[in-house]
Amino acid sequence: FITEPPGAPGQPEVGEITNNTATLTWDKPISDGGGPINGYWVEKREKNTDKWVP
Repeated sequence: FITEPPGAPGQPEVGEITNNTATLTWDKPISDGGGPINGYWVEKREKNTDKWVP
């Protein structure tokens, strides 16, 4: 039984960058909301636009 949404993860840090990929790391949230965190949703903003995509 989950009592609340999880907290926000820490500020992302960018590691290795290639032509097609970037490695991201961040600290887990302080609160997990009472249940396991199974994954994160990561989006990117297309260059020179306001459009965000998964």
